[in-house]
Amino acid sequence: MNERIKKLLGCFEPKMQKQLLDFCSRISKTQADVFILMARKASCFFNCLEELGLIHFDGYVTSERILDMDCEWLQGKKVIIIDDAIVSGTSINRTINKLIMAGVASVQVHVLTVNEKWFKEDILTDEMGKSYLYPDCNVETNEKCIELCYKVVKSILLQPRPYDIDFPYFNRLEIKEENLEILLNREGWDCYDITSVEQSANNILVVTIIPTDKKLKLFEREINTTFLNKCLVKLRIYATYKDKNKKMYSLRIVPMIVFDRMPIEEIENIFNEIIEQIDDRDYFKDMFNSATSKLRFLQFYFSARFAEFWVLGLPKILQISKEDLTFEDRNLSFIFPEEIEKKVEELCRCNIVYLSEHNILVTENKNITEESNITGIDIISVETRLMEPFINKYYKKEIPCRELVLREGKKVFESEKYEELLQRLNTGITVYDMLKNIEYVKEYYDIYTRVSLFIDRAIDMGMIVPITQISNGQVFRAFRHGEDVLFGRREEILYLKMLHEFEKASRNGVGLTHISTEKMIVLFSKIGIKRNFLQPYISNFTTNPKDDNGEVCKILRVKTYLKGPVGLVGDVATHKKTKEKPYITEESKSIWFTNTFIQKQCILITEDGLYHIPEIDTSSITPTDISEAENIAIMFGQLSNPEVETGITLGDDELTKIATCLTIYDAVKAIAAEISIFTKEWVYVPLTYDRVKDEKILNERKNCKVYEALNSGYMKLLSYETGEAKEIIKKVKFKSKIEQNLWESWFDDVLQEQNINGYLNRDVVTLFEETKYLVLFLLYTYHVLISIQFITFKFYSESKKYAYIQDSYKKISIYEQLLEEMENPVAFCEEINWKEIRKIKNIMEEIYPEENLNEKVSNKMEDTYIRQVSEYINKAIGEANSYLERVCCILGERGRISKMYIYNHALAITFFYKNELEQDYIYDKIDLCFQHILKTKASSEANLLPGEEVVVEYLPSKCYPDIEVGNNKHIVWFVARGRGAEELMTKLALNIAYRLRNGVWFKEVYFGDISYKLSIKKSENQATDFLCNSFYHFVEEIPVSLFQLKNNSSLIVSVVEKSVYKKNKFISFINREGKAKVGYRRREKKNIDVMGSEYVTECYEQQYKYNPNKEWAMDKKDIGIITILEEEATAVIKILNLQEDKFKLGERLYYSGYLEGDNITHSIVMTQQLSQGQISVYGAYEDMVKKYNPSIIFLVGIAGGITKDVDYCSVVLGTHIISYDLMKDTEEGIQRRGDVNKVHSALIPLYQRLLVRSHNGPIRAALNSKKEFIHIHESNIASGSAVIANSLSDIKKWIHNYNDKTDAVEMEAYGLSTAFYEGQLSKKHPKYGVAVVRGISDMADINKSKVKKYRIPAAENAVIVLKELIRLIPRL
Repeated sequence: MNERIKKLLGCFEPKMQKQLLDFCSRISKTQADVFILMARKASCFFNCLEELGLIHFDGYVTSERILDMDCEWLQGKKVIIIDDAIVSGTSINRTINKLIMAGVASVQVHVLTVNEKWFKEDILTDEMGKSYLYPDCNVETNEKCIELCYKVVKSILLQPRPYDIDFPYFNRLEIKEENLEILLNREGWDCYDITSVEQSANNILVVTIIPTDKKLKLFEREINTTFLNKCLVKLRIYATYKDKNKKMYSLRIVPMIVFDRMPIEEIENIFNEIIEQIDDRDYFKDMFNSATSKLRFLQFYFSARFAEFWVLGLPKILQISKEDLTFEDRNLSFIFPEEIEKKVEELCRCNIVYLSEHNILVTENKNITEESNITGIDIISVETRLMEPFINKYYKKEIPCRELVLREGKKVFESEKYEELLQRLNTGITVYDMLKNIEYVKEYYDIYTRVSLFIDRAIDMGMIVPITQISNGQVFRAFRHGEDVLFGRREEILYLKMLHEFEKASRNGVGLTHISTEKMIVLFSKIGIKRNFLQPYISNFTTNPKDDNGEVCKILRVKTYLKGPVGLVGDVATHKKTKEKPYITEESKSIWFTNTFIQKQCILITEDGLYHIPEIDTSSITPTDISEAENIAIMFGQLSNPEVETGITLGDDELTKIATCLTIYDAVKAIAAEISIFTKEWVYVPLTYDRVKDEKILNERKNCKVYEALNSGYMKLLSYETGEAKEIIKKVKFKSKIEQNLWESWFDDVLQEQNINGYLNRDVVTLFEETKYLVLFLLYTYHVLISIQFITFKFYSESKKYAYIQDSYKKISIYEQLLEEMENPVAFCEEINWKEIRKIKNIMEEIYPEENLNEKVSNKMEDTYIRQVSEYINKAIGEANSYLERVCCILGERGRISKMYIYNHALAITFFYKNELEQDYIYDKIDLCFQHILKTKASSEANLLPGEEVVVEYLPSKCYPDIEVGNNKHIVWFVARGRGAEELMTKLALNIAYRLRNGVWFKEVYFGDISYKLSIKKSENQATDFLCNSFYHFVEEIPVSLFQLKNNSSLIVSVVEKSVYKKNKFISFINREGKAKVGYRRREKKNIDVMGSEYVTECYEQQYKYNPNKEWAMDKKDIGIITILEEEATAVIKILNLQEDKFKLGERLYYSGYLEGDNITHSIVMTQQLSQGQISVYGAYEDMVKKYNPSIIFLVGIAGGITKDVDYCSVVLGTHIISYDLMKDTEEGIQRRGDVNKVHSALIPLYQRLLVRSHNGPIRAALNSKKEFIHIHESNIASGSAVIANSLSDIKKWIHNYNDKTDAVEMEAYGLSTAFYEGQLSKKHPKYGVAVVRGISDMADINKSKVKKYRIPAAENAVIVLKELIRLIPRL
């Protein structure tokens, strides 16, 4: 059986499998004109079944989405409606009514199952009382129907298939495994992994890719719009590991542009502009007879264009082109009628329409969401708050509506008073509403990304459903609660049910302690995940949390555990926000769940401070899941109840131990959390010898989080090392054999802890040793610090000289109590003969015994001893940050132990740009260098061992260190790993230097052989996220001046630790290759101190100033343009948006700029020749080649038409340039000889490409043109020195006799083409020659001087066509 079929059927129980296959068999044998699948679930699910060959449709297949369009085509058709389940039947009732209005011949409804609780049969009957429902449908309980819905959603996710039908859904693409990260980690695109645990276990990867603001603006410019910033723009990728032998991924790409509120009038205008490209646009427009259908089309159209935009920017090594984007078979038919499917596809394929400017004024939708009691800034609070409005709508709208329909039956549709309630499925919550809902955390999180990813997950799980809504003259995509919305509360209900039963069983309902509540949530989560009825919480959060002082901190994308997020890294107040992703475990989840439950008043706090959990409605939960929750709660309740004989009684301490210390995996995570708290909270506060202040300080020392974290970490360490936690599990003895077996099954893997996957297990063991070292070292050092303070304070309080502080001596008892509590762990530490602990012991030996203490020694306390101890602590914190990153990488999010990759080379390129177009141009040059590097193999690669491959990647922009380099400056980062990485980094740096050498200020900073502790890290199971916190901290300590640009300079700087400086190959490569190939020589070398280590920095500068006679110094341009007349130059400047270059008297005037093509940016330079004719064009050509040497030079302007094939304002692309000036004076008169220059052969396919595109999508003409669209001709052009203004001209007759395929005549083209022909003998000449683009301004007849009105539009049309030509040119 096909593996995908196994996955799908495996989601259902055997009985349900049989029912499904029988249903598929019945449908396959049924004939109908049209099958309408109810959107979205039935459409997606049965599409999967059809793709797998499990069902066949004998008729046209669509969805009820098309019923908001012209449905005349359905008249007289036999229609079958298919759905997975009927709940109340109101949606199908509406669908039937629409079909009857359309005049269908018959309607029948087929469903997998009917909900016996909510469905009333007369809802689906005709006027005669006959049922539309197929007889003998399977009827199930409400619980079974909910379970079926859940299984259907799960089966769709495991195909994998997007749970949406409104957007382009392309056929599968294939990509090599090693190229996946290149696809995902690209400059300008932020990639988020939202793979579920079950998908990950089935070798499926699901990611959401969101363009940065820069990329989005670039796309907007591509299609000449400005309203996309009001839309949700992203691209989703569903990747399946296809073949383990071939190591290939199969990709499904789904682009999404989700419109928020837009005026109906503007939707109409945009729609009308786009369909101008098709011939039968009136029919097309009539089909889309509603604002909702037009919005659906526009979202589909722009999404398809967005996918093309994304693909065109992919590196060539991936071998993916936009031609590979083909729509999946059912993609179009689900949302567009059969008659216009092909037209929609044609519109998505033809030339992009450059829209006129649209002013989108959006009216805010106020009070759509209710006030929430949830105010937490933790991740679960925010997610719960996003889900809350949908849950509320379910209970306040959906359930009352179901009850009403059940009570009233079909009569409910006849009363207007019920209409609002019945419309509960047609009103929803917008993206704007969601953003406003969580606006209160915008200082902590990127709320736009948060909402976008929430929508993805919630739609995939069926918890929310997208709808198109009209309100207040606006049309928009909104989201309502789905049938599966209670999946959003499923875990919450199960946790509360468990806590309620646990409270009853353990304390007879009198309340739980805070600790027991949190630890039971942890234990319930772990057991639930193991038994597959709960899922680990996978975070794709982008967050900017603040510390207690309000300063922005960085959160490590690693465990958040107990007290807060692991990996909080110091103060970054001088830096902007950094986007980071925390890793959430059951411990942090328990805290956040508890807080959220309290805020929602699902947990009540008694007068005694205990937690009481009221009974909760579990009707939406399957009996199996309820039973699982009850078993866990009751059995742990019995163990916590001293009145029940179970061999042991579990108190808070015991629950904590078994929740956090059973396995080495758990112990590392738990202790790492405590270490994290220490790194975040540690601040040394000296004593003041002031009674009031010291009393506060001493009490804070006793109760501070630092002490609590270290003590808790020590307790967990002992619990694991001594096996105490395991012993607790073993001591449990239930009287019931069934309960005892169930208990042991929950912990069987714990009781037989096995080695895991060889080297991975060694990594975990190494992590545990590091964990042990850090927690004990910090604990001992902290004890020494407290001791020194205690002794110092005691000395001063007992000294008569300091009698004024003797009253404070009473407070010493607090210290004595603290030291006494720490006595056991300190003794444990002193048994360890670690080098660092011996150093601290030496300090203690100078102080003890106390009779050695004198004023001289006491004076050294604050200045020497405490400073030394504090330095040890700070050093350990630095090591802890790197350690926490390793914990994150190795102990992965989804319960897997992963391999960790170390990136120990980084390259930062800072550059200056004048405007966005130039910025795009520079990015393009950098990306070209990167793509070249991808094809390059390091010279040492042949000697590499498996796993040592050289990898160079973009560092995703969401992972960039926060460095402010000023306005109009930007940084791009690359990272590399593997043997030979220095060589590739050198080549990348020098290639970029070469590409940017002309007219761009830049600085490249290379960080080489970064230490293991500070390196950038990535987990094998995380293709989209790098862990950079230690590296961030390192970069923040480096002077910002190292990254800052200097005017008129191009620098390469290396930063390498002194201990490895001489071994780093980048230094030798740059000295050898940089000098020889790019003109770089070392300007400066100096040492800097960073984080206590010495680093060598070397600065290399381009040695030569600008010299136009040196080829390497030339300000190279891609495209050159020469014009003759003022109208022509003005048209080029206006349409191509060129800017005047710096002008010097005595030099030619140039204009320059940039133009974006198929995801490529070309640099352009234009000049106007000094006078008309062949001679002047020589001068313009030679000067342009000398200064800029463009790859192509275009001669652009106006010409006269000389055949009937051309008309005013049409445009001619010259293929052959015919000279009519060459002549011989004979006795018979003047004999013209003529001469022909051909354009470069490379330009002919470019012309052809434009002509094909313009045929599919005509190019709109300039203002005041004779026609609405430009007529383009590929033809010969005659060129000579005469101005022809005579219909009977002998020259025109000669031209026609010489070559009757000549449509235009002008005065400069032959001179330009000859200049190129002869110039090919020199080193500098346009690589692809010269081309001529002429707009027809007159007919070279007696009316030449009378029709000047067409000179400007003809010139502008020529430039418009030129612009389209340049856009089609690939990289030069």
